[in-house]
Amino acid sequence: MQETVTSQRSFASPGDEGERLISLRNAAARVGVSSRTIYRLLASSAFPKPRRIGRKILFRHSDLLAYMKGGAV
Repeated sequence: MQETVTSQRSFASPGDEGERLISLRNAAARVGVSSRTIYRLLASSAFPKPRRIGRKILFRHSDLLAYMKGGAV
């Protein structure tokens, strides 16, 4: 029997100099909303701008922290 292991993956982008990048799904979980809500917030420019690596949509960890604290990004 196979076990399913879920983990939070972070990515590093050359332009971010070691900044942790969080996937859309994990960003939604951290903020406490659905992925669809993240898309709505992005459309209204009410959420930090994501980075794209290939087809992945990623957010800087520091941007998410600032958003959750209510600070401007």
